[in-house]
Amino acid sequence: MTISPKVGTPGGLVVLDEPLRRGNEIKHCVGKPADIEKLLALNIPREFMPIIWLQPLSQSRKATKLCIQEATACDWRVSIQTHKLLGVG
Repeated sequence: MTISPKVGTPGGLVVLDEPLRRGNEIKHCVGKPADIEKLLALNIPREFMPIIWLQPLSQSRKATKLCIQEATACDWRVSIQTHKLLGVG
């Protein structure tokens, strides 16, 4: 199961712990370093650590570079926002 927590989005929604523990992977959109900090602030327990996928916002060069840098440092992965690439969202 893939979890895509909307950390720090407008509306103040809280990311619940239970879905984070049940998910096999987390996908997280990244545009700036603060987005990485928000992901780390979730404090996911190591025993529940899913695969982490970082997705550069709108495939910008700056965001892509940041995703590659952080994924390499943390043993995470990088993917794309397919809907943006296809122009459907």
